[in-house]
Amino acid sequence: MMAMLWVLLVGCDSNQSVESETPKEEVPVLDVQETKNEAVDSGEAVKTQDVSRNAAWCVYWDPSPADSADKYSKYSDLVLFGCIYSEDYSLYIPDKLYELALKFSNKNVSSGQETYLSFINDVMHADGTSTQKSTDFLKAVLSDPALSDRVIDDMIKKAQTFGVNGIELDYENVHKCDGFWAEYLDFVEKLYSRASAAGLKLRVVLMVATPVSDLNFIKGPQYVVMCYNLYGNHSGPGPKADEEFLKKTYDKFKSIDAGYALANGGFEWGPNDKAVRSLTAADAAALAKEKGAEVTRDGSGALTYSFQSDDGKHTVFYGDEQTIDRWSSILKNTANGNVGISLWRLE
Repeated sequence: MMAMLWVLLVGCDSNQSVESETPKEEVPVLDVQETKNEAVDSGEAVKTQDVSRNAAWCVYWDPSPADSADKYSKYSDLVLFGCIYSEDYSLYIPDKLYELALKFSNKNVSSGQETYLSFINDVMHADGTSTQKSTDFLKAVLSDPALSDRVIDDMIKKAQTFGVNGIELDYENVHKCDGFWAEYLDFVEKLYSRASAAGLKLRVVLMVATPVSDLNFIKGPQYVVMCYNLYGNHSGPGPKADEEFLKKTYDKFKSIDAGYALANGGFEWGPNDKAVRSLTAADAAALAKEKGAEVTRDGSGALTYSFQSDDGKHTVFYGDEQTIDRWSSILKNTANGNVGISLWRLE
């Protein structure tokens, strides 16, 4: 029975990750969602989702994403991250994502919590390399109705197989695809309609660069804006967000009742302010201890320190739980409390 279940889950995709591992313990049957939205069952559209729900992303590469219930019990939505694609536009899903889904199957999630399966426009190539946030993928899918139908079918079938409550669409860099916003909005509307008919909710992740005032977003999906790219591997040292950035972003997207995503962790910059690597909050704290660096909290609420290495001065900015609390408070106060916060990511 267990072997048959694993074949059902893993065998649906034509390509599998090089990280494939055989499960070391008996795998329970995924608790596929049976209770559908009443509005859907009656032939109506799913109602606009609660904008005040808080969410957290759970990533498959985390060595212990579900070991401690108190890590995720305070979140109303949990997002399993994530499904990417092969060069032929079929889904490419690491085995560890299946293991993550089994840990977070609905029967193991606290009452009232909902789970989403995230789909990202990263592409795994035959030579083992990958393209993150592929614009070529977006252009191909958004411009071809038959291909977009196939991609949406795959999303819905996979979400049903995983037994989640909804789909998260994390297709990024649409702003780099000149003239594709209309096709993107059509795709979102089609996905929302078909997901609703299948009893699935929809979250749509948006970049700050989205020209929201020029676009007509449909009501119904929960839109979530990424608020953590103020500084990063595209810039010199600095925090992922600050008060001015958060308030401007809220003001830009308030017309669509968006939620807002914040991120813990940060980056290490080397000489000439070149970003060296990203760090989790735990890794950043451990590095400071290793280097004997003095950690201070700057005006943004982020933590920062510097140290000397053989190649010169290194600078680190990162966010911890206190940072996230501060940034969340800024957004909630600006929105008079009625705003959902998503956390990238659970550690």
